[in-house]
Amino acid sequence: MENVLSGSTENTDEKRNNFVGPFDVAKENALRFIFGMQTLSTFRTISERVQFLEAMMELPLVKSGTTGDAKIVAKQYAKEMEELDTAIIIFCSLPEAPEA
Repeated sequence: MENVLSGSTENTDEKRNNFVGPFDVAKENALRFIFGMQTLSTFRTISERVQFLEAMMELPLVKSGTTGDAKIVAKQYAKEMEELDTAIIIFCSLPEAPEA
């Protein structure tokens, strides 16, 4: 029988070899949760912006491009949509998402 209580003196898990006890594991899990919530918030903000841009691009004046200003605005919206698409691709391709 081993004299190890709840992993507080030794931890054989390679991923958590820097953590000594259950409180350290709980802290790691809390940080992962916070990171997940931040990622969710970021994607929600991007999603809302994409929905807004799509709605603006569907306006009859912008969609028709009959005026010079409407053409410029449509190009700006299209460029922003491309930038958002690129940001999503880069964010999703990283092995570890960057901190906020």
